[in-house]
Amino acid sequence: SKEVIDYDEWTKDVAPSSELRRWYGHEPARFSEFSRRYRRELANSADPVARRAELVSEYTEHYANPYIAAERGYVDDVISPSETRRVLVRSLALLASKREEMPRRKHGNVPL
Repeated sequence: SKEVIDYDEWTKDVAPSSELRRWYGHEPARFSEFSRRYRRELANSADPVARRAELVSEYTEHYANPYIAAERGYVDDVISPSETRRVLVRSLALLASKREEMPRRKHGNVPL
């Protein structure tokens, strides 16, 4: 929903038609057909290449952004590529000495 993604603009020229949205009804089994029909709607727009570029740009800005994912708690940290080795080595060193404490057994196996 718009509240979840903190987005208040509804671009009707980019969105699927009302008829297509009603038909789809967020039914997972209909997604491939919905996708095919939506692509056809986009291809029939006035300037399909520009429309696709606009959609890709908007998606990248609002969804394919590591800082947005970190803000929403999907990832723990965003690091630059030059820090990858150092962070990975440090993380693996922490895990090497980690011991998981298991709860004490309440019942044993009875010999049968």
